[in-house]
Amino acid sequence: DISLLSKLKANVGVTRVPSTGLVNFAFRAADSKWGFMLVYGVGDVRPQVCFFLHLGRDCLLPLAPNGPSVFETARVWCVNAGIEIDRVELIADGGIGSCCYAFPNVDALSKRVSDRYGDDACEEVFLRDKKVNPPNAGGIAISLNNLVDLEFARAFEGIRIIDSNLGNFCTACYGHGADHDVTKRLLSSSARGDGLRRDLIVASFDFSGMEFLET
Repeated sequence: DISLLSKLKANVGVTRVPSTGLVNFAFRAADSKWGFMLVYGVGDVRPQVCFFLHLGRDCLLPLAPNGPSVFETARVWCVNAGIEIDRVELIADGGIGSCCYAFPNVDALSKRVSDRYGDDACEEVFLRDKKVNPPNAGGIAISLNNLVDLEFARAFEGIRIIDSNLGNFCTACYGHGADHDVTKRLLSSSARGDGLRRDLIVASFDFSGMEFLET
């Protein structure tokens, strides 16, 4: 029972967690950030659904004023499915890091951040003193992790958040200690226009025989 909210470019996917068997997702890793969210209903010791979420800038911070983020879309899906959410857990270790994700001008984006979260949030999202790797060197670094945290807390206000495992592994980086040389890049993506391969991650959640502890 998998439903995607877009046929061509899905930003949200969801599957009911089966009592046995695997839940599999595949997604492109470089130059973006993706995550999984487990949703527990009231009285549940195991999650009811597993969401697959694109955690890119515009998915977290919609262009339309007061537009729904992917987290808000997921919450509405649960309401429509009759799930009374008790707690949620986010797993998003890996994605483009602030070492590689930057823009030369963030004035318009800063306004969107401050309008949604308040002026203080801009200091969390825009790391102006951070050195950025090519090809975005010289730009203002953006922390998707901090933006994820802000929107996750906003979208699930009043809901218990078990954890948000965001990690700091950059999938678009040139590599640990490598010179800024495209041939030494840790991962590469044709989305960057460098003509190199796309990167694919396949994640499996095996819920069969799994013991969930009451939390």
